Amino acid sequence: MQLLTDLIRTAHFVGMALLCGSVATWAFWISRAVDHRRPGPQFTFVLENILRSDNYFTSPGAAMVGLSGVLMVAFSKLGTPQEWVVPKSAAFIATGLIWRFALIPAQRNMIRLVTESAGNGELPAEFHHMRRRWLFFGFLNYLLLLGIIGWSVLAPH
Repeated sequence: MQLLTDLIRTAHFVGMALLCGSVATWAFWISRAVDHRRPGPQFTFVLENILRSDNYFTSPGAAMVGLSGVLMVAFSKLGTPQEWVVPKSAAFIATGLIWRFALIPAQRNMIRLVTESAGNGELPAEFHHMRRRWLFFGFLNYLLLLGIIGWSVLAPH
């Protein structure tokens, strides 16, 4: 049983590393891509690959964290879940909702705006609005993830 618990805990940590690592990487590449303030293929390349990274890192990381978190509670010796499990799970679900309903649409809109303005030489104001929206919700999401990590470390075991 100890081996199973260790494997589940390891999957949880690996999932958080994938999830937090991909979010930090997105922020870096979006900030680097738009430093030049001119539309071009590098913007589209960066934005499309950030969306691809969701499939390779973010989604699997989130799935690993969610599944392993449920399994850790189910296999723990805590008996009934402690009072921190529900709020921490709600915070984790909130990060998924922010990602799905704020970050992904903003990324898709930025890709569309960059593609549409490629011949103009200037990025439209709407692009910068979407970028600020993406950075705001991305930062909020990252803070939530870091808070969940801290909460996990400090929660009674």
